[in-house]
Amino acid sequence: MEMNPSTQLHLRSMLKVSLRSLSKNQIPIYNTPAVHKARPDVHAACHAHSTYGKAFSVFGRPLDMITQDSLRFYKSHAVYTDFGGVVLDREEGRRIAKSLGDGKACILQNHGLLTVGKSVDEAAFWFMSLDKTCHAQCTFSTFVDIMAILTSIPSTG
Repeated sequence: MEMNPSTQLHLRSMLKVSLRSLSKNQIPIYNTPAVHKARPDVHAACHAHSTYGKAFSVFGRPLDMITQDSLRFYKSHAVYTDFGGVVLDREEGRRIAKSLGDGKACILQNHGLLTVGKSVDEAAFWFMSLDKTCHAQCTFSTFVDIMAILTSIPSTG
């Protein structure tokens, strides 16, 4: 699905969070408060469990620099491999923020994707680009696996 963040993101679909008033009774937004504290330059974050993001995250490895979209994340993305599954654990958020570092994206192994930006549009743009990159990498991985199988079959002629 193609999405233009400027035309499809609406105020009613966003969540504004005050770090001062965050309580355990709020929606589980475990990663963004820690990211905002660690990165004052970040004004928006996107996190979702997209199909291709989840699929690629299973590998627990960085992106291969094989497409133009992937090059946008060259030395600017991380892989967080220690997700403990407890979304309200503030320490988990601090570990994710540390893993993200100064990058614009983090692949959360077996979980999903996280991107950040100076605006909602920027964070959403990075998210959509990362998701497309995960799609391409999953497709490429499948193609490489099929080619390896085909080239290992003995010729009959």
